[in-house]
Amino acid sequence: RTVAIPGSDYGHYGLNTASQRGALIWNEGDSSQKRITIPIRDNSQLQSPPGEEFFIELYDSSCARIGNGRVRVIVTDDEQVGVLRVVTPRVSVRSDGGFATVKLSRVNGAATPVSVAFFTSAGTAVEG
Repeated sequence: RTVAIPGSDYGHYGLNTASQRGALIWNEGDSSQKRITIPIRDNSQLQSPPGEEFFIELYDSSCARIGNGRVRVIVTDDEQVGVLRVVTPRVSVRSDGGFATVKLSRVNGAATPVSVAFFTSAGTAVEG
């Protein structure tokens, strides 16, 4: 994975700092869940490898002990080109003519045009 860039991939535009900061406060008697919200920015660029990551880390608690204080955030690329798959890995055809038809699918993205080459190779059948 590649590193997500503050101010470009997440956070506020133009705040190209090393990190975003904030604080959460629980008053006495409050045990409710709190949320940290970091905006994710659409950069409209194809990532290679697909996806970027950043971390949210808790630190400097005033009184409470910090348990699991690190969260890994993976920003999946919505501009993915996809994965090409053979849908029919085995095809049976009659020997009296006709065609062998293999179905393919494209999954997990279709952001750009793609093509794939193919060739046949001999098994027990003889080409020609």
